[in-house]
Amino acid sequence: MNKLRLKLSAYSGDFQILWILSAVVSLVVVVGSFFLTIEDLDSGVLSLLSVPHDHCLLCGMSHSMILMSDWRFEAAFSWNSGGPFLYVLMVVNGLLGSAAIARDILIKNHR
Repeated sequence: MNKLRLKLSAYSGDFQILWILSAVVSLVVVVGSFFLTIEDLDSGVLSLLSVPHDHCLLCGMSHSMILMSDWRFEAAFSWNSGGPFLYVLMVVNGLLGSAAIARDILIKNHR
């Protein structure tokens, strides 16, 4: 167990950078979903999100995220049943990442 801890501690900075990046991406997606509407997606404003394709795991995810931001949970589940769960994970990840960043800034400023 001790050897594993030593090996992982060598990569702790890399893990922290990846977590901060995932927190930033999570916040961008969640905050962006408050500004977009379903009409924006369906009109092709964001052509990347409205490209026709075969059914996949992420089909309807952007609609689901926007509906979650509008507090329309049942509709969000109907577009993609995993969307609300991913949305909650992104909110939690974004908040915890922001708290970690703020904590690190406060610690560095008080030294």
